[in-house]
Amino acid sequence: ISPFRELQSNSDIKSMITTNDSAIIIGGYLLGSIAESLGLKRIIIYKEGIWSSLNKPISEPNGIVNCLLIKNNELYVAGNFDSVGNKRARSITKWNGSSWDTLGGGVNGVITSMKIFENQLYVAGRFDSAGNIKAKNIASWNGTNWIALGKGIRGIIDKDYQFKTTEYVNTMLVSESNLFVAGVFDSAGEFSAKNISKWNGVNWSAIGGGLNGPVNCIEKIGKTIFIGGEYDTINSTIRAISISKWDSVNGWANLGTGPKHPGIVGVTSINSMKSVNGKLYIGGYFTSISDTIANYIAIWNGSKWGRLGSGLDDAPYSIEVGKTGLFVSGSFRKAGNINSSAIAKWRLEKDTTNNGYIKSIDKPQIDRNQKLKENFPQPFKEETKFYVNLEEPKEVTISVLNDKGQLIEIIFKGLIEGEKEFKWSGKGESNGIYYYRITGNGIDETKKFVLVK
Repeated sequence: ISPFRELQSNSDIKSMITTNDSAIIIGGYLLGSIAESLGLKRIIIYKEGIWSSLNKPISEPNGIVNCLLIKNNELYVAGNFDSVGNKRARSITKWNGSSWDTLGGGVNGVITSMKIFENQLYVAGRFDSAGNIKAKNIASWNGTNWIALGKGIRGIIDKDYQFKTTEYVNTMLVSESNLFVAGVFDSAGEFSAKNISKWNGVNWSAIGGGLNGPVNCIEKIGKTIFIGGEYDTINSTIRAISISKWDSVNGWANLGTGPKHPGIVGVTSINSMKSVNGKLYIGGYFTSISDTIANYIAIWNGSKWGRLGSGLDDAPYSIEVGKTGLFVSGSFRKAGNINSSAIAKWRLEKDTTNNGYIKSIDKPQIDRNQKLKENFPQPFKEETKFYVNLEEPKEVTISVLNDKGQLIEIIFKGLIEGEKEFKWSGKGESNGIYYYRITGNGIDETKKFVLVK
């Protein structure tokens, strides 16, 4: 997405969230001209070509935002910081639309994940207390007070070497009246639980033998839980490289032979996941997965792996779906054949000829002198899309013409700034060549598309 070139590729984007009005809220440690101009490096908003910030940002210079969540039209922001604006806020705060609020003293460490479970806010990460109570790495907030979840998530003491294993939660997921919790740990509550467990609102329980390495992300499709991380064994005995699945009926299973990267010896890692329309998108440090070439991002359609165009040139940290597509963030510099700093969008389009895969065509790199971009798919039989890019706001008309140059339809008439998407279905029109055109304010460009039903 061209506006995101104003962020540097070494920005550390930890989280993204999309809103009902198509805004994108980005959290992390942000670098680049837009972050500098707004005086904000922790949380930023993008909507319809406009960047903006929230009043009185997260504490500088050491604060960082790890996760974002919207509940009852309020934005919850969590990570590792000690203040917001002029208020004391330990690693968590919320924005009510006009001001920041604190949540009962917050936590005394780092929050890496937030979820709503049984209408309460749950936070997890690495901390020992929430508010004035002891809460080991996970706690819930009922709107007034913090509540511990039993003994929480813990490591264990090695009796021979007398050291305590490092423990923390990376991610959480709500499914089938349970809160799934995963990361790096040895026990949950009173139970041994290897890096993944679940909480039913009252008690903890283990999920078989768990996994023998860190879990970075979990996602669900129906009642099946998908687990990504950096491991090679699931349920104590089953070989699975960094990606696997579990459900309460069939238990554990792998998803092929796993990801590989020629520059990494041993196990590679899966960092991010998102399910869309029954498909699973994953990102991580790999150039192939189960012998399918896929650069740092791939899609699972339920039976096999596929790729998203030519992929990325580095691993993404987070994947989020919005009304206009799939948003991917990380430290990459290229997405497909476009230059993109830290964040890019993949346009979702159903492909009925490819066994139900979701596919797209890489957006061409923007030519600043070109207002119209090529449509896709081309040719098309149901609907096609094209983009208009104007660096400055201009009043223009977007129209469709037949092969004789006669007007078929005016798609848009008005003010445009930045990059905008337009669609045309060709419903009721016959097969043949058509043209789409932009005119106004000294602009006159035309391109051809072909309708084949």
